[in-house]
Amino acid sequence: MKYLMILAVAALFATTNAYSQELEPEDLVIDGIECTGNALTDCEIIKREIYLNTGDKVNEEEIKNAKIRLQLLNLFKSVTLSLKKGAERGHVVLNVDVVEESPLFSETSVSHSESSSLGTNDGLAFKLGHRNLFGKGKILQGTFTRNGLTNSQDKTDSGTLEYLDPHLFGHKKYFLSASLSHFFINGSENNGYLVAPKEYTTFAFSLGRRIFDFSHIGIGTIKSYWTQLGRNTTNESFYETKYDSTAYTINYGWNSEDDSYFPTEGSRFDLTYFKNENRNSYSTLTEFKQNFSLNEKNILSLQLQESFNSDFKNDHNAELGLEWAYQLRRAQAGSAITDTRFFVKPSMNYSTYSESFGKGVDAGVLVDTESLGIIKFTTFYRGL
Repeated sequence: MKYLMILAVAALFATTNAYSQELEPEDLVIDGIECTGNALTDCEIIKREIYLNTGDKVNEEEIKNAKIRLQLLNLFKSVTLSLKKGAERGHVVLNVDVVEESPLFSETSVSHSESSSLGTNDGLAFKLGHRNLFGKGKILQGTFTRNGLTNSQDKTDSGTLEYLDPHLFGHKKYFLSASLSHFFINGSENNGYLVAPKEYTTFAFSLGRRIFDFSHIGIGTIKSYWTQLGRNTTNESFYETKYDSTAYTINYGWNSEDDSYFPTEGSRFDLTYFKNENRNSYSTLTEFKQNFSLNEKNILSLQLQESFNSDFKNDHNAELGLEWAYQLRRAQAGSAITDTRFFVKPSMNYSTYSESFGKGVDAGVLVDTESLGIIKFTTFYRGL
């Protein structure tokens, strides 16, 4: 009997010691994914940004990437992913704890620009939207823009209505975007132009699929209708001509920035090819941005933009800039202003059409306010 008790105690000790040994994260199996803190957002929307399923092994890199994707939805003030003990040894539950933002949002942008070729222009843009329709993360937003606030001629008013579905038919990888825009150029009849646009309307539709961790591909179409003013001499009155055009697009890009408005790391790339059916021409637009975090508050960003248009003597335009930003993140949480970003970006640009180099500088401030949403003030200069 004595020996049996000794053996039982030894066996219990061995079993306890074995269970106390830590498993490596890649050895853990996910029993499920749960959400906490999501009073307005369907948990399925959160799960669709996590490319892990029940039965998969824990992947620390994917958990990190999932947090970035969730932050880029702009639905949450904060996102925390953690592992909880599962039903049996070696099994865990992935918990996603969020603090939700208000689904209603607004953005106000005030700009001032000076150009050696186009003169001075002041603009105002206001966007209002809902980014969590039906708790499904769908976005409906409208934007109004007025350019030429202090210019007596060529005032431009535009309005855009956009709809974005990040998970088409509940699918993790497919998404859809559609927009309707109308532009009206006021004052063209008072200037000396022989040909000038008056107004145009554009409808754009795009279907995309996410690939890899942050990349996507997409196809789309753009249908445009516009009215153009023309006259043979400046002494004659204008006559109107109506046109329409159809373009098809192919797009590839990625976005691994850790925040939409106040990024500190990651990169963003977008390449779009446009094929104009009416004129049998094509164009491309390429944009790239890479962030480098110097410390908690100072961020450098290398930015490149390049465009090509076969309509204008195969015109290439390229601009290279280096932006420095100073950020105060949630420095005054609970007050009127929560986040602030000051930035300045000197740049160089080149056009093959004009065969000239130019220089420019952008500067401004971006603030996140509790009651008025995002407010941005910018000024920029372009010259030879």
